[in-house]
Amino acid sequence: MDTTGDGNLDAWKLSAEEHNLSIAKSSANRLDFALLLKFFQNAGRFPSATSAIAAELITEVAQQLGVEPSAVGAMSDRTLERARAEIRNLCGFREATVEDAERLTEWLRDQIVVIAPRSHDGMVSALETECRGRGIEPPSAERVGRIVRSAIRAHEERLCNGTLATFFGEPRTPRCALAAGRFH
Repeated sequence: MDTTGDGNLDAWKLSAEEHNLSIAKSSANRLDFALLLKFFQNAGRFPSATSAIAAELITEVAQQLGVEPSAVGAMSDRTLERARAEIRNLCGFREATVEDAERLTEWLRDQIVVIAPRSHDGMVSALETECRGRGIEPPSAERVGRIVRSAIRAHEERLCNGTLATFFGEPRTPRCALAAGRFH
């Protein structure tokens, strides 16, 4: 379940501006919009689904808007994408690009894998924090997993090439070294 409440309902209080933005949406979309906005502000990413947000947080926001908590999840895919774009813009964020993914992979490889080589969750958390600092909406959980695995693989390959260069004087990938019969 996606929850960013941490027992702090104050973080889910709508400001007057946020309330007005939410009320301006159609009655069917108000709660979803407000939940997306507050979740993004608190987590720096969007939830997997608004219905996956903790029930007490949904109830808190629904009460502020004067709607029923059961109204959650009514937003169509097209409206959801428009709402996400509006929220990103309001919060000064943008969608991640392929170039961002490449840079984040390099950053993870050079800065994080070195200090936490086997902590997948730690690397995911570090990546999300780095995205927030760069004003980038973190990629999907699936994409984040690929970035983390790629950074680990690139780090290990660099480490192996450095070790091989030390012993054999020339950088090789581990597969090349095996094919050359240098590992037994």
